[in-house]
Amino acid sequence: MATDSLTKGPVLSDLLKTEQPHFLGREAASVTTAAALPMGTVLQGGPAAAVQWDLTDPEDIYGILLVTVPAGAAALKVPVLIAGPAAVNPKALVWKASATAAQVSGALERLKRSHFVFTRERMTDSLYPDQLD
Repeated sequence: MATDSLTKGPVLSDLLKTEQPHFLGREAASVTTAAALPMGTVLQGGPAAAVQWDLTDPEDIYGILLVTVPAGAAALKVPVLIAGPAAVNPKALVWKASATAAQVSGALERLKRSHFVFTRERMTDSLYPDQLD
């Protein structure tokens, strides 16, 4: 007997818990990528040419991808969260597989300076990067 199964993919509320009114912390960016980039990918560059963060310098971080970008995308305009105040679930952020704990910690500190607050699954459990498990 065949059965259908439904799989819920990630949704924006898994990543972004709250943000400033009128989406003022968002910007449209042009993304070109050979590989698919999932929602929550940490980006570097800027609005004209955003790419996945290469792990070299946290100060190069541009923002957080708010949609999934398919493989082979060429100059696709997508929404990027670039500034807070915004509450973000750090477990929903996507890093390169080779990212070290020190690199991730530096990146979280950089995002914190852009007025991002890091939360657990529920808004009642707000915390900052130095309080992460």
